[in-house]
Amino acid sequence: MHFDSEENVEKLLLNEGFLLIIKGNNNTVNLGTIILRYSNILGMSGLKLIIGQLPGLGAGVSRVANNCRVDIGNRVVINGVTLYLQEDKSNVSIGEDSQLSWGIDIWCTNAHTITNLKGEPINFAQSIEIGKHVWVGKDVKIGKNTKIPDNSIVGWGSIVTKVFNEPNIILAGIPAKIVKRGINWDRRCINKYLLE
Repeated sequence: MHFDSEENVEKLLLNEGFLLIIKGNNNTVNLGTIILRYSNILGMSGLKLIIGQLPGLGAGVSRVANNCRVDIGNRVVINGVTLYLQEDKSNVSIGEDSQLSWGIDIWCTNAHTITNLKGEPINFAQSIEIGKHVWVGKDVKIGKNTKIPDNSIVGWGSIVTKVFNEPNIILAGIPAKIVKRGINWDRRCINKYLLE
């Protein structure tokens, strides 16, 4: 386990709102400076958990199987997210300067097995990529084999089910589709934004 300073080790270990349980071998955990609020991470063998310099990692649970990777970039704000990497070799990445609201589910898996008529599994886990500077609104669901491009927004209550490559878009709906192009966003509310 690697921390950027001894002070941050102490803060994390004394934080009553954070629980990290990893069972197994060959795990890598690299944590930057984090402000934590009630987060649980449950991992198995071969976990690669890389968390950058975060202003906030909020309420949520992460269930992680073997040989999975979770990358969370610098300056990411996570308020209420549940990560499901319940199958081996699942991957989730969240790019720097992103902001994720409450009630968000990120699923690399279907959780249960779907088979063809010969009994062979057909629904293996796949990766999820959330780009840099992405704002994910409240109650969004993100499924496996998806990509949300840089400088984009996912609207409240949307369900993302496919790969999007065009940056600077707003995605919304069930399933999510591009509803606006040529946008960007700022963390500040409009009143503060206009004052500067």
